[in-house]
Amino acid sequence: MKSGKWAVAALAASCLLAGCGDFWQAPSGGGGGGGGGCTTSCSTTSGGFYILNKGTTSQVAGYTLVSGTLTAMSGSPFAVSAAPTAMAVTPSGASLYVSTADGIFLYPIGTGGALGASSSVSSKAVNAIQVDSTSSWLVEATTTSTGVELDALPIGPTGTAAGSAQTVTATVSGATVEQMAIAPNNNSIFVALGSGGTITIPFNAATKTNTPLGIPGTPLGVKHGGQAVSVAVDPDSRIILIGETLASSNSGGLRVLDYATMQEVDGSPYPSGGATPNAILPGIGSVYVGNSAGASSAGVIAAFNIVTTGSVYSLTAGPTSAAGDNPVGMVQDSSDTYVLDVNSGGSPYFQAYTFDQSTTGKLDPAVSGSTGASPVTIVALPSS
Repeated sequence: MKSGKWAVAALAASCLLAGCGDFWQAPSGGGGGGGGGCTTSCSTTSGGFYILNKGTTSQVAGYTLVSGTLTAMSGSPFAVSAAPTAMAVTPSGASLYVSTADGIFLYPIGTGGALGASSSVSSKAVNAIQVDSTSSWLVEATTTSTGVELDALPIGPTGTAAGSAQTVTATVSGATVEQMAIAPNNNSIFVALGSGGTITIPFNAATKTNTPLGIPGTPLGVKHGGQAVSVAVDPDSRIILIGETLASSNSGGLRVLDYATMQEVDGSPYPSGGATPNAILPGIGSVYVGNSAGASSAGVIAAFNIVTTGSVYSLTAGPTSAAGDNPVGMVQDSSDTYVLDVNSGGSPYFQAYTFDQSTTGKLDPAVSGSTGASPVTIVALPSS
């Protein structure tokens, strides 16, 4: 998400009259963070996006939404050589990385999002990958027998390696790499480690040497005996969001920490809306959390409003929206029109939502379809 992405009823008419784009912003100073994004009244064509599938055929499926219809990119789907685990696109829009059981592969991004022939970046099989906001570093996280290993590989304008990688390790009991997030200010990396909690690694993207990673900190333990399954940071690096399962119930929790102090905010953890909060989509004024639903197969997306009082942050719960079976990835497209969701269990595999014009935080179902079996994640192309 590029800005606060909730439709605010009082501003809906302005969207229709003045157009959209990065229009919706949270108010500065105290008060709740509203803000919305566009509805289909503003645009019916999305930016490009890629879905990583590990079904019968491992593949990257590239699409746009044109007049509300899923439209495949030229050459899509694009073959992946082995079972995939994660995917990341450079903020420059030049390259797509896919991690697999055979290692990490680079796909150059061409006109209209079409992918060129892949080349090997690393033979290491990793669990999570991310690119920093300057498109200078490919960061990889891997589960080890004793905890977690992180690698930071410098990359050039075409996405190829521009030097050797730095490696740091941390001993964490029970660690399993679930998800990783690089803070937008490029000062920290956070890794959700299942029952091992969530670990923080200092990061310096601006360094002129090949040593951007600092010494990993002590992991933040899980709150109620469950597992840390997802992690994200809001676009202004104000709060850290951690999705955790709860060991004793069919309910997950969304933990919120102040980025500056690393202290948990009042009211945290917030009920996440479902049993397993696998996907977190943060904005300036809002947060969406995709959950498996626990006892039933259908998932749910829960909305939260970020409330800012001076320098103190908290969340208030908003509406929920129905999702498919086990949401595993959410993004907003670059046109600010759609929230895109993929569900590993199908029913359906892909969904697109628009922002309701009258109810703050509500998502309206717009498009659904089959985009390949067993999706792992989804990423969106940045604005050109």
